[in-house]
Amino acid sequence: GGAGYYVYESWDDFKNDKAPLAFRIAHGNNDALSQAFPQFSHMQYSVYLQDEINVSERFKATVGVRFEVPVYPSISGNENKDFTEIFAEHGGYKTSDMPKARLSVAPRVGFNWDLTGERKYILRGGTGYFVGRLPFVWLVSAVGNSGVGQTTYFYNSPGSGPQPGFHAGIGDILDDIAFTPTESVPASPTIIDKRLKMPASWKSSLALDIKLPGDVNFTAEGIYSKDYHPAVVSNVGYKPWDGESTITPVPGDERRYYGKMYSDETWPNKFQNVYMLHNAGNDAYYYSFSAQLHKRFRFGLDLAVAYTRSGGKSYSDGIGDQVSSAYYNNTYSVNGNNEHELGYGSYIAPDRVIASIAYRKEYGKHFATSVALIYDGGQMGYAGGWSYSRFSYTWTSNLVNDYGANSLLYIPASREALDDWNFVDDGDYTAAQQRDDFWSYINQDAYLKTRKGKYAERGGAVMPWHHQVDFKFMQDFYITTKRGNRNTLQFGIDIRNVANLLNNEWGLYKQARNTALLKYDKGNITYQRANGERVLETFRNYNDFLSTFSIQFSLRYKFN
Repeated sequence: GGAGYYVYESWDDFKNDKAPLAFRIAHGNNDALSQAFPQFSHMQYSVYLQDEINVSERFKATVGVRFEVPVYPSISGNENKDFTEIFAEHGGYKTSDMPKARLSVAPRVGFNWDLTGERKYILRGGTGYFVGRLPFVWLVSAVGNSGVGQTTYFYNSPGSGPQPGFHAGIGDILDDIAFTPTESVPASPTIIDKRLKMPASWKSSLALDIKLPGDVNFTAEGIYSKDYHPAVVSNVGYKPWDGESTITPVPGDERRYYGKMYSDETWPNKFQNVYMLHNAGNDAYYYSFSAQLHKRFRFGLDLAVAYTRSGGKSYSDGIGDQVSSAYYNNTYSVNGNNEHELGYGSYIAPDRVIASIAYRKEYGKHFATSVALIYDGGQMGYAGGWSYSRFSYTWTSNLVNDYGANSLLYIPASREALDDWNFVDDGDYTAAQQRDDFWSYINQDAYLKTRKGKYAERGGAVMPWHHQVDFKFMQDFYITTKRGNRNTLQFGIDIRNVANLLNNEWGLYKQARNTALLKYDKGNITYQRANGERVLETFRNYNDFLSTFSIQFSLRYKFN
């Protein structure tokens, strides 16, 4: 029923039943000491009404409305009373807080208009309000991180508590350390805002389909979406900004500076994090415009090309399977994580082109050969080991004392301004060299040179274009049954990034050499090197398996 570990200095120590160097045991706070599994129930009542209206033979409209009521269970048994007591005067949060059931009304309307009655010019579109869902793992963490369901005991140094010998059974372990299951104040609980609403968006689209001469299909479509009450995570274990305290790491860069946490040495946890799941503002948005041409020939050739321009800003990228990682990951800011500043979505490529050429030929009554080339191009690259379309320039640490993500970088207005920045020697890398290299880097970087005298934006920098061509070959062997069904044995070859197969310098992703450019330490600044090398260019080739070609052979049988 329990989970844990013993750590010994050597195998001989374990065999000779000597004391471990470290130990951990976690078990449920129940009579059987059985493992506790966090559980969370959620129910939603929905009603959808829709009507299709034929205004004329050429104009059709669809009108609908969706009513939803999410119902959360009572988790009063999840209240950690010790936590409730210590936070009674600091927000009154409880580990058993739950949102109220609220009715959401989501109307939407769409239309399809044949402009001439010939199906050559089709105007279509719609607009509506759509309610989404939160990552339920975030909600479940309110139960799993409450400190009510299970107890964890650590031993990692002399004086940290009883030191157990080795036992296979939980009961024997607990008897050895004289440990009684009790609730304790969790160091990082999850609190759900009582006013929490499910995230929603108002999405509108307008498209035009045209049949061009030569039987070429053309489509143009625009989409705009505005977010309403998106979900974010704040650490309310920190005191709010006092309205006065600031930090100025370099001239021209004045930011808010936060004080201490509510907790101190007298609390059960000196560093008491409290991650609250709540809604942010309503300024996030997304837009895209796309155009596509498609032509299919009777003799088996198929041609297509499409271009998409898109952009958007959000309060966070929603990265993280836990609320703590959702608080830290990609939430770079100027004035602290709890401010939830808008930034560009790192997953949105400003431009993307997809093109394909395919040919299929059936012959001999039992054979068919298909070949295709697919091109996919757009801004995509790597920062560290993660792929992004956009990335952020930051300091190497958090400057505002809220222990959130790294702080966004401030870019000097001129080379003369850098003379007032307190660069210091870093080994054989002199302060003068660092100033010159930093200024040279700014001027060669397509993004930073446009932000002189300003802050870098979250997701403001854009990755370079990545061009990838894939090849696909399929050979079919088929028979037609007496009932007219076709059964097919298909052999296939797929080559990903075929350009890299032809030349190992083609088809490579680019990687940002460094995104955390400056280090701040008690007023001193150093320009960072990457793997011991001076950073003078933004990108380098990403020499990884993901940049190389790959070949896959396949064999399958299709029943029809």
